[in-house]
Amino acid sequence: PMSFVLLTSYLTPISSSVIDQDYYYTLAIPNKEIEKLYRNLILQALNTVTPFTELKKLFNALVTGDIKTVEHYLQEFIINNCSFYDLSEKSVHMLVLGLITYLSNHYLIQSKLSQSFSLFHDGGPMSMGPTRKGFGRYDIMLMPKTSQGPGILIELKRAKDKSSKALAELAQEALEQSKNLNYKTQMRTDGYLGQIFCYGIAVSGKHVIVAME
Repeated sequence: PMSFVLLTSYLTPISSSVIDQDYYYTLAIPNKEIEKLYRNLILQALNTVTPFTELKKLFNALVTGDIKTVEHYLQEFIINNCSFYDLSEKSVHMLVLGLITYLSNHYLIQSKLSQSFSLFHDGGPMSMGPTRKGFGRYDIMLMPKTSQGPGILIELKRAKDKSSKALAELAQEALEQSKNLNYKTQMRTDGYLGQIFCYGIAVSGKHVIVAME
């Protein structure tokens, strides 16, 4: 899919670099019209299985630190939208990333699976490459575009053990990882001085536990 959108000019390369004999490219959404197309397609796909009013409750909970509501709606979305039982960690990552795309009007959304990329940054670059030296490998970071709203860091974990105790411990482990690896450092370095919510999310099958600090 990434090759297809690149070859059809729905993404445009704007720079490249070579690191350890691997090639990395910075890609940009070419214009506002295409950015709007991407956003509408994602929201349309989500809305076929998830009412927007329910998504809005998740967004509001995420930016106010309401972990029980975040937990509830993430579990509801996984139960209702996933036809298979055990999600991989990457699948969970992409599901959460898709759900929060609506927030791109207010947040610069950065994510890293094996690489880092930013989505919908005012039509600017969607950069794909290694994380900047000195920073931990956060899963998802939401940087406020204005001074309003908290910064948000999300660390995701997948567990084999579906017990509430094991999930709670893993969610806490994800939260501790975000603190120990100093994930907040990049957000501070990029100039954000406001409040930051760190979320640790553990998923096993269709069970979700969320920790937050």
